Amino acid sequence: MDHRKIERSITYAKVSYYMNIVMAVGKMIVGLYTASVFLCIYAFYNVGLALAKATAVKGHYAGKQPPDETHPYGYGREEYKSYFKVGVILTTSSVVFIIYCLLLFLYGSSVSYSKNVALAIACMTFVEIVMAVHGSIVMMRKGKAPAVSAIKLSNLAASLISLVLTQTAILSFTHQGDMSYYNGLAGLIFGGLAALIGVGMMLHMHLVLIAKHYPFVRRKLIKTIQSCGMNLSIELIRYEDHGPRRKLLYVHEIHSDSREQYEEIKARIRRDWDIEMIEESKNATG
Repeated sequence: MDHRKIERSITYAKVSYYMNIVMAVGKMIVGLYTASVFLCIYAFYNVGLALAKATAVKGHYAGKQPPDETHPYGYGREEYKSYFKVGVILTTSSVVFIIYCLLLFLYGSSVSYSKNVALAIACMTFVEIVMAVHGSIVMMRKGKAPAVSAIKLSNLAASLISLVLTQTAILSFTHQGDMSYYNGLAGLIFGGLAALIGVGMMLHMHLVLIAKHYPFVRRKLIKTIQSCGMNLSIELIRYEDHGPRRKLLYVHEIHSDSREQYEEIKARIRRDWDIEMIEESKNATG
């Protein structure tokens, strides 16, 4: 992924961070004015979203620190850790939202806004959904760097929650009676999906941090060799992931009749995976 594109994505995330804070303050003011617990809960979710983006941006910059004696391969794993933390933030925020929606679903609590207030809420959430969808598309086009991916998934989770608030605002003046059952049900469904995004992020990055993706690397290596139409056997020793900019794949020395083929495989792995393959002798330890 082009580093300039990553930096542009991070800049976009910093701008949207402030937008999320503004939206949170706006929703909190309207929520207190209308005595709407639902809107205040959503404002809390906006704060969580802003915190998630700030965490991803901070992890991105922390991961760019130069190597030193304690981190000879750099601080790239800090970006992985921030990705995990973003998953924790999204999950926690979504669980709080789900708990409120469950109470709304089971016991009901009339949420009613005047037409003007409801339209204002709908407009705010529409802007948020557009920002979230646009942000996700921008991030998708620019690759899968951990910080960029974390921000993209945060935007996706936020857009799911925004749909619930939009429904609540519109139903409050288009339908008579208590719509708590339907609002609570929608909150449970979309809040649950947002929570699953957070949990999925934590599980994925946990596997990366404890090097449990090694079998995946092995399968990918074999697939790459086969796609080149080469009959070459490479014995893997270990795989080290020191961050998005430093991945090492250790293999035993290769004794092949076609050294050119082996060098072609190495070049392709370096180009396609951004992984450096290192040869070690059979008696090497590690």
